[in-house]
Amino acid sequence: MDNIPVTKEYLNWNGDHVSFEPQGSRLCLIFLSLYCLRCVDLLPHIGDIVTKQSMDTRFVLLVDGDYETNKEMVEYFNWKMPVVQVESQEMGTQFAVYETPTVQIYSADGIRISSGIADEAKDVHFYLERARLEGGVL
Repeated sequence: MDNIPVTKEYLNWNGDHVSFEPQGSRLCLIFLSLYCLRCVDLLPHIGDIVTKQSMDTRFVLLVDGDYETNKEMVEYFNWKMPVVQVESQEMGTQFAVYETPTVQIYSADGIRISSGIADEAKDVHFYLERARLEGGVL
């Protein structure tokens, strides 16, 4: 499995630095494009996913929207997790993500333990459960 491949600093929609470093819990990265119908359909379900899974998992959304659009989404959906602007090309070069919506889950040690395409909320839950079964439990 791979380590978290972050080689640059990313900012939350509000300008705060977003850490991808291990912090004693799993990390779930959700990659979305606002030009992808499946991604847009997933947006209203993100809050429920985080609520059900946040006991042992940190979430970060990486979206190809600009900062203003990301801010509007955060306010509209009342999200508490970081929402980072990442260009589609950068998703590929920095994270090896070439299709959205994609989920990558990293252990508390920063090792990728599960990943895949997540067209629906049940897919995200599947990858999180697979991560638990493959040693992602704290």
